[in-house]
Amino acid sequence: MCTGRVDLSFIFRAFSNGKDGVFIGGCWPGECHYITEGNFSALSTKHIAGKLLEMIGVNPERLRLEWISASEGSRYADVMNDFSRTVRASGPLGAGEGVDPEELKARLDAVQQLIPYIRLVERIRLRIPLKTVEEYDEFFTSPAFDKLFKETVVDKYEISRIMALLRKKACTPGEITKSLGINQSDVSRHLNLAARQGLCLFDENRNLFSATCDENGVSYKDEADVKVEASALDNGEVDQIIAEYQGRSEALIHVLMEVQSKNRWLSKEILDKISVKLEVPLSRVMQIAT
Repeated sequence: MCTGRVDLSFIFRAFSNGKDGVFIGGCWPGECHYITEGNFSALSTKHIAGKLLEMIGVNPERLRLEWISASEGSRYADVMNDFSRTVRASGPLGAGEGVDPEELKARLDAVQQLIPYIRLVERIRLRIPLKTVEEYDEFFTSPAFDKLFKETVVDKYEISRIMALLRKKACTPGEITKSLGINQSDVSRHLNLAARQGLCLFDENRNLFSATCDENGVSYKDEADVKVEASALDNGEVDQIIAEYQGRSEALIHVLMEVQSKNRWLSKEILDKISVKLEVPLSRVMQIAT
């Protein structure tokens, strides 16, 4: 009944089912039948979906949003004919972009797995109090949005792709780069973070990374094809930070922030160490960290 009900999952389910294009038609801005201004919500969804399509190598013109009232039958026909021509010119989904069908499926699957997370990001970081279509278009095409999208979505997408590959087989960082086309420095950064979060294990002798569990959360511990051990945290800098403030409980927040900045992850092991060295109860350390 309202374009505000259109969800990212609807759009990407259609593409995952092989549709070559997705069209959304809604009321003109300012003419929403509901106080929620659902058409502006749809506009945000369209911009974010277009950015996701671009990220996975799919032509964003395969998704279109138009404002058409119930009385504009001739305009509706013109718009649909034009969109049909655009989709035909783009070719079949994936083939028109030169993306292998299996690779396209993997990319679409990775995006669909991220959609619940993206909804939260949209509510917290991307919900903007703008009043016009022009303001929305300006924001979603700005360098500020590109930076925010990279920080909140692209990195999570790349980690999702890496973990999907590691669930199939153990790989070296070089093999991941070659297989997924992700920059090697980004691969190293993502693997480091994933290892610290317990998502993957590392065999130092063979430089192999392996997933710790399948997509359903079932552990591979007893079934792994390669013997791997948890990636050791590089705690040199962390130890130095903690030692500098040993016994100074008042420095807790400063220490946590500095360790987070250097290590990008506050593991249970690190929180235990901070508790002991700063002489602060672990419950208090965990409360502040949270």
